[in-house]
Amino acid sequence: KKANVGIAVAGCTDAARSAADIVLLAPGLGTIIDGIKTSRAIFQRMRSYALYRITATLHFLVFFFLTLMILQWALPPILIVFIAILNDAATIVISVDNAKISKVPDKWRMGQLLTISLVMALLLTASSFAHYFVARDVFHLDTAQIDS
Repeated sequence: KKANVGIAVAGCTDAARSAADIVLLAPGLGTIIDGIKTSRAIFQRMRSYALYRITATLHFLVFFFLTLMILQWALPPILIVFIAILNDAATIVISVDNAKISKVPDKWRMGQLLTISLVMALLLTASSFAHYFVARDVFHLDTAQIDS
């Protein structure tokens, strides 16, 4: 595939500037390299966000469904709100994380993303059940104490 794009750099003539599709205000072509690096970092953050959101959603759905249906234990509404707030706080952190910039162009690998999300969600669900059973069976907490 080819793209016909004209690029003018700082200090070029007015004719070159008016004919160009992209006008770089900084001298040299380093701005293009910086733009590519920034776009790759943004892609990694978007991938991290998608991975987190899919994993968290699967984890919460599976854990809450199984605890409600099998154990007849429902979370109090205030605890669900508290979990949602903490979940949103974690999402905000993703926007400023230290994204690893790849050396080659990235692309969405949905199969890989969904597989990793599913595995992580199942591990988190197992961890959540472990915490629940440790609180109930090892520390002998009743339902009212676990709810808090």
